[in-house]
Amino acid sequence: MTHYLSPEDLQSLLDKEDLSENKNHCINLAVTLIQQKLEQHYKIKTQIEKGTRIVSLDDNYYTLGYDKNEITLSSRYTKYIDANTILRTQMSSVIPSVLRNYKHDGDKLYLCPGVVYRRDVKDKTHVGEPHQMDIWYLTKTKKTRTDLLELVSLIISVIETTISTKIEWRYNETCHNYTDDGIEVEINIKVIG
Repeated sequence: MTHYLSPEDLQSLLDKEDLSENKNHCINLAVTLIQQKLEQHYKIKTQIEKGTRIVSLDDNYYTLGYDKNEITLSSRYTKYIDANTILRTQMSSVIPSVLRNYKHDGDKLYLCPGVVYRRDVKDKTHVGEPHQMDIWYLTKTKKTRTDLLELVSLIISVIETTISTKIEWRYNETCHNYTDDGIEVEINIKVIG
């Protein structure tokens, strides 16, 4: 049985600040620094795409290749507004709209930062409303694993510069519904204090 958010619960969640829009917050600073580094490296202007917090099931899941029987679609993990509408669970929900409007007029680099809504366990490493940023580089030139790792290295370098600490990282092969040869990046930052 699907659980729907009450109007009060929905409003409470929508009232949560998207820290990627707060010019004084470190999340916004990180987005800005990553944007500058990518524009400098790739020599193209990036475009920020925020999308909306309320999205269709299609854009959040089905258009991205999710099967209707996947556990992530249950109301245990997804916050339903009605049978076809949810609070976005991932910033990838912005991409179907971007692709529908894509003009194929040269290379494009999209940054999609924002708050997402999950029913994760809340503990010292998880929150119910984390912030994410998708980065999509649309190009006619076939990209390789080396190109992807170069992109990851650029982003890691921005974080290292920001926190003045070297970051240990690795990647694992992983399968995402909407990618080929995908990876998952794990970082290890030693926090003192």
